[in-house]
Amino acid sequence: MSGKGICVVGAGTSGLAMCRELARRGVEVECFEAGSEVGGNWRIDNDSGRSAAYESLRTNVSRRRMQYPSTPMPRGYGDFVGHRDMAGYLAEYADRHGLRRHIRLGTEVLRAAPHPAGGWEVTTRSRDGVKMTRTYAALVVATGKDANPRVPDIPGQFEGTLLHSRDYRRPDAFASLRVLVVGTSNSGCDVASEVSGVAASTDMAVRRGTHVLPRYLFGRPIDALNGPLASRIPWRLQQRMFERMLRLARGRYAQWGWPEPDHPVLSDTPAVSATILAKIRDGAVRLRRAQPAAFEGRTVRFDNGESAEYDAVILATGYRLAFPFLDDDVSARLEVDDNTIPLYRHIVPPKVDALYFIGICDPHAGHPPVVEAQAAWIADVLQGRIAVPRGTTDAPQRRVVQRFPRLRANSLLIDRFGYPRLLASDRRGGCRRKRRTAAERGLDAPTAVSSAEA
Repeated sequence: MSGKGICVVGAGTSGLAMCRELARRGVEVECFEAGSEVGGNWRIDNDSGRSAAYESLRTNVSRRRMQYPSTPMPRGYGDFVGHRDMAGYLAEYADRHGLRRHIRLGTEVLRAAPHPAGGWEVTTRSRDGVKMTRTYAALVVATGKDANPRVPDIPGQFEGTLLHSRDYRRPDAFASLRVLVVGTSNSGCDVASEVSGVAASTDMAVRRGTHVLPRYLFGRPIDALNGPLASRIPWRLQQRMFERMLRLARGRYAQWGWPEPDHPVLSDTPAVSATILAKIRDGAVRLRRAQPAAFEGRTVRFDNGESAEYDAVILATGYRLAFPFLDDDVSARLEVDDNTIPLYRHIVPPKVDALYFIGICDPHAGHPPVVEAQAAWIADVLQGRIAVPRGTTDAPQRRVVQRFPRLRANSLLIDRFGYPRLLASDRRGGCRRKRRTAAERGLDAPTAVSSAEA
């Protein structure tokens, strides 16, 4: 290897977990964060320019599912944690585990490329413009899956305010305006609900019905019904039970004026909102069963032939995977297609050596427990405890296939509870193989190796 340490890109939820795991094993690690503080996407107005947090943002996953297993959150945060508490929690995590000495804040990774002798050559730039190139034994990408907005290609030019929901912060900027929100994602529902309180009118472009889940069901956080034990119930039975409870608590979508989804609940990405259905029922938000097809001044022409005038259009159209700092040849070998990427265990690309991804997965639940499990797995690979089959990816887990009938190849979707169990199984098998090999050689089983040996 040309380098000795491990390079981690990003000091958000995933990067911090990776740094903690490597540091506690005594492996040399250096983490680069473009912002001036840790926390990534949870820091509103992050000076990295990559945060999607808005003023009213709260987690859609309850506190117990949003905490690292190693570091419980304070109960005072409430059931659904606000972005400032979440950012504070991540800063406390860095402090508690002594991670700041490994993190270079205000430092952007400009380029990362394989070194001819093995490992990675990484070029960074600090806030004062100083560039530096270092070599590392391995590269761990922890930049997240929600950093690059997906912007639809709509012909024409819009003369009003046009922005992606990533750049939305507060509703007051839209006071007395005619607003169109495109998309039914979590952010789309939140933005439409908020803006409708100050805008002259608020329309929401909806192509098809999406399931909308409340934050609470029968007085408990809704994800409390989907715990580790529930994950072992046959999926179809669990789905039917959940549908019946939702129907009892909320009734049918028709009574709210929301289009009935054409798929069972939880078989596609739902929206979590306590307000959007009531806003639609009361007429504060109007639905348009169409999508923008063209802009002409302030006129939006829809694909059903209708048109309307707007002063602002907010695109809540999601995100796409992109890693602009990676060498062009590496990017081509990754074969990223919008929001899919072929990986082994959702971590290892089959065609690139010494490169690992953490947090590039969608558990439909909190990331912190998942990324701590991934970090431990990656550390085991780096220390030679787990052998990764070269040039391969693995098929999605059975429960993921059952739950998501429209699953795309190389999807980011995982089984929130089954996936960490799979990683744990790999780790147990790796430890057994290490002990067996060491015994056959008459050696003590290693407990750790240095980063130079990783």
